[in-house]
Amino acid sequence: MQAKWTGAILNEVFDNLTTNRPDLDAVKLSLTAFVRAQIDLDRDVVYAAVTRIADSWRNPPGAVADVIARLERDGLLETAAALRE
Repeated sequence: MQAKWTGAILNEVFDNLTTNRPDLDAVKLSLTAFVRAQIDLDRDVVYAAVTRIADSWRNPPGAVADVIARLERDGLLETAAALRE
């Protein structure tokens, strides 16, 4: 079972990345493939987006490791592994 917020996390990452890179055409990619491609292009930008997501969590507070763990628990193993590298 996938948590309802997982799509929101990936959408937030997507929004942050496309704001910084408006030249990207992500429509043809799944969100997971898109995030992986962005990690390969500029890991620091993706990591900053994940950091902003973690910083926005208040109840309970979040850390980057928490965001990555949630992605992994929801089956986004490749994305989680790439962010842990």
